Amino acid sequence: AAHCDGRLDDDERTRILAAASGLSQTERTFVEHELAAPQSIEQIAFASRPAIAADVYAAAAHAIVADSDAEALWLARLGDALGLDTSVRRAIEQRLAAG
Repeated sequence: AAHCDGRLDDDERTRILAAASGLSQTERTFVEHELAAPQSIEQIAFASRPAIAADVYAAAAHAIVADSDAEALWLARLGDALGLDTSVRRAIEQRLAAG
């Protein structure tokens, strides 16, 4: 998600790594690998079971501030690929904004 506008800015990287601070070294290495070589929306959706679709969307929405058209479009495409309806997406985004 953080790469969807063609760049990973310092704020996005800091926010992602801060969120990953409680992870194991193996999990943190995975996050760092994903930052270096992000997957496509299709790859993410294919690898995501329906039971975790909302969590995947929440993680992506947390990683970025959708303040550009490219980021907002990327999140919308991810939500579509994960099969999440608009009300679920809004609820996730509201929860993230409040917390």
